[in-house]
Amino acid sequence: CPEERVDGHVYPGHAYYDAAAILKYNIEQAHDNYAGTFMSYTFYAIVHPDAIYCMGPDGNDFDRVAVLEDLGYWVLVWGGAIHPDDVSSNYIYQNIESDITLNDLASLNAYRIDKHDLVVMVDFTTLMLKAPIDIYQDFINNQPTKEAMYVMSYAESMPTDGYNRGIHSDFFVLKPSNDTFHTIKEAYEAAAYDVASGWGGTGITGFVGDMGTRGFLTYYYRDQSNAIALDNCVYSNTNDDPHAMDGSGVSKCRDGETTCEDCRDKSLSDVYVAQMKDVCGNPWDCWYDENWLADS
Repeated sequence: CPEERVDGHVYPGHAYYDAAAILKYNIEQAHDNYAGTFMSYTFYAIVHPDAIYCMGPDGNDFDRVAVLEDLGYWVLVWGGAIHPDDVSSNYIYQNIESDITLNDLASLNAYRIDKHDLVVMVDFTTLMLKAPIDIYQDFINNQPTKEAMYVMSYAESMPTDGYNRGIHSDFFVLKPSNDTFHTIKEAYEAAAYDVASGWGGTGITGFVGDMGTRGFLTYYYRDQSNAIALDNCVYSNTNDDPHAMDGSGVSKCRDGETTCEDCRDKSLSDVYVAQMKDVCGNPWDCWYDENWLADS
């Protein structure tokens, strides 16, 4: 939370303000450059009540809601979707606050924004190169039984069996519905989880956010009966190596498959959404700038 708000004024030029401004401008440009049928859109930001105020570099608190509203976001101050006393998993109850925290589940409130045909969840690492309007329209018009579209990440550790990886948080498309929200909420509250066997004994565990939104939605949509898995090279390209060495020194695919596409070879003209993290780095954390080769 490094930007300043002094005497009622928001001062741009700091990481939080810049990241929110760049994200909004980037998505606007992608949609403005789309040559097909226009789809109207609104920018929402879900802010947890505990995350409204942060300390700036001057030592004073600043108002995140004011920052986002200044940039043109419609801010929804909504708390976590799950109360800890309602969670049946003892492991989640005892450990989530020291991990991702239940506040992470505030993002499930996106399902409650039901004045629209669909909601696209993004974060500050999202880089939208082209607006994927075609898949939005197909999702709305031709997929009546599907609730969501998602992209899976690579496994963060080896070995991988395909289960120790989760849904990407930088591009997740859903059809908003209060009924779906309550169904997911109740499913989270009732589900079993432990660190060894993961959600419901499926092995879905072992990645950042596995106890929170990423982990549970990966479990909830695991059989794809009510969701669509998208091509990660096209809709969440991380420019990352899809292979890693297992314990015996053998190169394996990090998605658990026998063969895997290398997204680094994907033509940029075919990529709709990329991630500005991992290999490419967070846009506000340019530690790598001084290490570029002169001809790169």
